[in-house]
Amino acid sequence: MSETSELVLDETSRDRFGLPTTGVRERLRKLRVRFHPPRRLYPTRAGIFTLGTPIILGVAAVNAGNNLLFILLALSLVLILLSGFLSERNLVGLSVRVESAGRVFAGEPARVVIHLKQPSAQMRPRFGIRLAEARRKKWPRQGTPLDETVGVLDRAEQRSIGHRTFPRRGLKRFRTLELSTHYPFGLFRKVRDVDADAALVVWPRPVAVPASLGRPETLSPEGSAARARGLGLDVYGLREREEWDLEHRVHALRSLVLGRDVVIETEATKRPEAWLGIDNGPGANPEAFERAIELAASTLLAWHEAGYAVGLETASSVHAPNGGGPDRFIDELALLEIEDRHVVPERASIWIVPEGAKGPSPGSGHARVDVDALGEVLGVAR
Repeated sequence: MSETSELVLDETSRDRFGLPTTGVRERLRKLRVRFHPPRRLYPTRAGIFTLGTPIILGVAAVNAGNNLLFILLALSLVLILLSGFLSERNLVGLSVRVESAGRVFAGEPARVVIHLKQPSAQMRPRFGIRLAEARRKKWPRQGTPLDETVGVLDRAEQRSIGHRTFPRRGLKRFRTLELSTHYPFGLFRKVRDVDADAALVVWPRPVAVPASLGRPETLSPEGSAARARGLGLDVYGLREREEWDLEHRVHALRSLVLGRDVVIETEATKRPEAWLGIDNGPGANPEAFERAIELAASTLLAWHEAGYAVGLETASSVHAPNGGGPDRFIDELALLEIEDRHVVPERASIWIVPEGAKGPSPGSGHARVDVDALGEVLGVAR
């Protein structure tokens, strides 16, 4: 899986997604950043000319003994020093925080929120601050890098919207970002590294859901409404009256027949449940597995929008429906990998099976949807 930067493996600390965050390689990265030059200076085309000017003026002034040439030499040197001083003041003390601005899908431009902050002791207007990821040769397969410019930073903290394209699903990290500026004269580009240490979960690429998966009840008994006591309009049944029951809930005719008060119990308004399984067991074709992940994520979202409470089952875990949306299930799919254990169905009766995986046996009460490496549905078996 392509990463913006390395995902470091460790057994001691884990983030909110249950993934490792620090380790030996992470400590080496921080050590490398610490001993990396804190500032880097790159001259622009005008800067190259400005750097060459003092040499020419110095030689000419010594040979000619002209005071005007010495003045021009001093001015050019002051211009270089002033540019370095002001650009340093423009960058010093700034910190960066990056977070997602909504759902992030693979292959689609994602909006990220960039928080630029300056300490109160160093509050001053800053101009032309550019925030970017370090350029690497791997960028064509890592998507479009983050590269945004803040024209004026005149507050303690300022937010701006950046865009980043991730080619694949998974956990993507922003480790070290580059702050740079051409301020004030555009002669040099001064670069400073900042530690962002942000993580985004990139969801699988959205795909079209075939008609056979559009509604869960077309493949299994799932999707029918469940009966439960609660507040609602439909009648669930009758029960003995309790002291806190209101009089208007008493069923008069049935109470006369039984000789005691019975009240009407209403049925709760409950979303129908639907369970989807995905086979991430051994033998799955990697590309077919990616296509199956995309189909499963889009199917869960489609079922949720259709009014179903969705649950997810994999080879190693069962995730029951909750009161919220399907976000945590899509996060699970975004981080799902092929495992060494085979599927033993517990709850889901509809399974998406990538080509090469064993999957549940059709005819045992499970509907099976097979997917190939191109994302085509090979067949549906009940």
